[in-house]
Amino acid sequence: MPPTLAALVALAPGILVWWWARRLVRSAADPALPERVHAWRRRSIAAAATGTALLLVFLPSQLPWALPLLLLGFLAGGFPVRRGLFGETWSLGRYLVHTGRAIGAFAGFWVLLMAAPALISAAPPWRWATATVLAGVLLAWGLLHDRILLRLLRAVALDRPDLEPRLTEIASRSTAPLPRLYAIGAPGGRWANGLALPSTGQPAVAFTRTLLEMLDVDEIAGIFAHEQA
Repeated sequence: MPPTLAALVALAPGILVWWWARRLVRSAADPALPERVHAWRRRSIAAAATGTALLLVFLPSQLPWALPLLLLGFLAGGFPVRRGLFGETWSLGRYLVHTGRAIGAFAGFWVLLMAAPALISAAPPWRWATATVLAGVLLAWGLLHDRILLRLLRAVALDRPDLEPRLTEIASRSTAPLPRLYAIGAPGGRWANGLALPSTGQPAVAFTRTLLEMLDVDEIAGIFAHEQA
């Protein structure tokens, strides 16, 4: 019974998010769409938080598989909104893989750090070995954080000759060196953002492909100035 109940609790938020999303996509032409999207996001987060709390309090033994199932259902439930409102063309599978890589890039280190005590406690005969391996992995991840993040986000060197003079000029007015420039993000999705990776050795700035496609040179240069600062 507990596994069945845990599955129902884990799947419920995703089903609710999907149901609310259907109505939201049908009202895409509504002038109040931004407010509707905001309300949908608040309800969706509340549903996911409630499901997570129920699992933590009443079904903690089912968390290792039920929590990932809840996250998967939550993401899948909101996928119609992304396709309907943002005009995304990627498949659900590609979206889930991209989101998983992004979560690993930005939160993977901290999730592993928080899970370390539980992982060590779960291996009584090999606690010292487990602790040593985890310490080594976390240390290496911390030292190579930027490289791992860029790899997970599928970063490639930015090839935009029209941008180079503007960005070089901006960097020349800064006390920081010109950073390495990257493009990140998966084709077919909509993710507009800029990302600064400060470093005393090799600093970097990454632009999402959506941002590079939608903005002109002046707008991208303005975002670069913010990241450079």
